[in-house]
Amino acid sequence: MKIRLDWENRIPRNELRSWSKKNCNQETFDWACTELMKEDSDTLLNASFVFSDIIDAQPHLGYAWIEKLTNFLETAKTGTVKRVVFRYFEKISFSEEIEGKVLEVAFNHFVNPKNAIAIKVFAMTTCYNISQKYPELLNELAAEIKYQLPHGSTGFKSRANKILKSISKLI
Repeated sequence: MKIRLDWENRIPRNELRSWSKKNCNQETFDWACTELMKEDSDTLLNASFVFSDIIDAQPHLGYAWIEKLTNFLETAKTGTVKRVVFRYFEKISFSEEIEGKVLEVAFNHFVNPKNAIAIKVFAMTTCYNISQKYPELLNELAAEIKYQLPHGSTGFKSRANKILKSISKLI
């Protein structure tokens, strides 16, 4: 497969982005997910760019991977993987069968002090998006956001305050 030849080498970001937009299909997305889940430093960065480009253009290509990605997030060690997957998760809706698991995994990453800010922000947004259907969960989410707010970065505080404002309107 030609993709493997392209991904084995570090490709300039603009070339990779151009390539991924031309090859925005299920086969390419499947390969990107497989590479992300290997957490191999040789292809991880390229795979994360392709994954992001494809989910931005055609998020439906990732639906078949939601359960696998959710399960993988429980043990993922690489911040890049966590960040791109939660960035995808914050943009989509989930079936009732998987949303409980996604919420649990997202909340665990949100409260984990070892996670980078971007991961926490995307996980927090994922939690909020799911919790809107379950108002009883919004209080717990708001409490955790308020707990982390004083220690967050400017970007974290901005997103956290927007979510808190939205929660106050729903409760």
